[in-house]
Amino acid sequence: MDEELILNRGNVNAAARSNLVAFAVDAEGFDVRPVERALVAVGERLGARFVDAVGPVTFYAWYDEQAGQLRCSVASV
Repeated sequence: MDEELILNRGNVNAAARSNLVAFAVDAEGFDVRPVERALVAVGERLGARFVDAVGPVTFYAWYDEQAGQLRCSVASV
């Protein structure tokens, strides 16, 4: 599914917050390899989706240990 993503070069932080998605993760109970493959696939799909965008579009993914969440976002930087 291709959800609408907000790219706002005037306010990159607002765009990144608007595009933020978080997934609850049990840090002790998941296999890193499938997660890694999924994130690479998402990055590739986003790269193809925004190939004609004016300026760079960056896909971020990180694990927020305190919240126990895998977080992903897209920003125009």
